[in-house]
Amino acid sequence: MTIIKNSMKYSTKFVFLYLIILINFSACKLDKEITKPGIHTIYSNFKNGIIFECKLNGQTVYEASENAYDVSTFIFDLQGKKIGECNWAFGKVDSICNQVQNCEIVYCCQNHISGQTFTDKYGLSK
Repeated sequence: MTIIKNSMKYSTKFVFLYLIILINFSACKLDKEITKPGIHTIYSNFKNGIIFECKLNGQTVYEASENAYDVSTFIFDLQGKKIGECNWAFGKVDSICNQVQNCEIVYCCQNHISGQTFTDKYGLSK
């Protein structure tokens, strides 16, 4: 009975240690992804607007727009390269605009016209 208890005790510790290591490696991958120069380039062009992090076919993309009515929204890849434009007001809507999903605000300037509170998930404004 003691052998089984000791064995379970060590196996529980092993599983716990494995989970800690796995979480740390996952966090490192996320940090590398968000520190790519692309998000900083996007921020430099839209620091007076709003930036969303979205998924497109399983890949992370960014959607950004200025702080004004009836402006285009632009979609960027992780490197900050524009891959789509969504100008709903004037009918220039690329097909990619309807494919982005699970968008989350990662940056929103002060006093945004949407009423959204200031957000800076990745510390871009620092």
